[in-house]
Amino acid sequence: MREVEKKIQVIDDIEDRIDRQLHINSQRRELRSKKQELERREEEISEQLERRNSEAELAKEEVERLESEKTELKSEVDDLKSDIKQLQQDKSDVKDSISALREKKKELDRKVERVYSKILKIDSDDQ
Repeated sequence: MREVEKKIQVIDDIEDRIDRQLHINSQRRELRSKKQELERREEEISEQLERRNSEAELAKEEVERLESEKTELKSEVDDLKSDIKQLQQDKSDVKDSISALREKKKELDRKVERVYSKILKIDSDDQ
């Protein structure tokens, strides 16, 4: 009987080892599956990161282009403001010149009137 108990014990031990090994194998498969899932996820994240970095680089280039365009437009605006000031000054100068010319015209009209009066007086004296 002792012999049978030993054999049963050996069989039980073997079954326990097999069960442990099956459990270990199951855990290994599960870990491999999790590892593959993590690697796949890591690859997805890496691709997303590359896309975002690429998009960020494009956005940065766009910002630089827009800033350059903004600087150019500011320069154009400054030039236009300067032109407007110059035109306003020219307009003021033209108004002053027109006023001066009107005064000269009035003065010349008065002189012409005096000369014309003198001519008429001379004509009437001659008659």
